[in-house]
Amino acid sequence: MKGYLGTGGDFDPFLDLPHLKVFVARPEYLLAMKCASMRLGEEFHDLDDVRYLLRSLNVTTAEEAWAIVTRYFDERQLRPKTRLALDELLGTHSGLSHAPSAPAGLAASAPPGPGGCHGPGSVWGCR
Repeated sequence: MKGYLGTGGDFDPFLDLPHLKVFVARPEYLLAMKCASMRLGEEFHDLDDVRYLLRSLNVTTAEEAWAIVTRYFDERQLRPKTRLALDELLGTHSGLSHAPSAPAGLAASAPPGPGGCHGPGSVWGCR
């Protein structure tokens, strides 16, 4: 897990008690960590969480998203699927605009294409 924390994470105070201080990661940092640790497959909800965070941050291009991710993680540390997934989420195959705005448990489902398939080579695959 340590490898997905990044450097210089941004946190906001959440709770401040005499013997306990609790901080919460800012949405930009959450997006970067989620992208860095991204797992693909129907059993995972990482793409759904990334889609939700992109919407809440009003990120509309893969370049904007990549700039946020690389603010916290060196590009050499990131797997190619991270960039490919962002390109697909925010590119011409975007499912972002069709995602529900308030997904349960921070997860929305990726909209399938015709026949329940996201297309050949898609990071989502066919269902």
